[in-house]
Amino acid sequence: MDSASKFVGAHPPDFSVADARQIAEERFGVSGSLMPLWGERDQNFTVSDGVHDGYVLKISNDREDPAALDFQIGALQWLARHAPGLPVPRVKPTREGPSIARVTGPN
Repeated sequence: MDSASKFVGAHPPDFSVADARQIAEERFGVSGSLMPLWGERDQNFTVSDGVHDGYVLKISNDREDPAALDFQIGALQWLARHAPGLPVPRVKPTREGPSIARVTGPN
């Protein structure tokens, strides 16, 4: 199977807002109101804590290549260091330190 065809018919993860809130709080130390965002392959939520501009919790599809996620994170970290004025998301590490937390979902 080529890398693109594995996503044909793939559905984003199906976490509830309550599950996503728990992941944000337990894994990343972020709490607040959550609003679902559209995602073709991933499930995304904006998390507003009333203090920061907001966070995006991205729950990646289990079919996603870990190297692709590492690339996305690396690109955002590079931009944060070399172009801090750009209005792009910043990576928030987990409470344990890594940028990615593994979770098991309902499907």
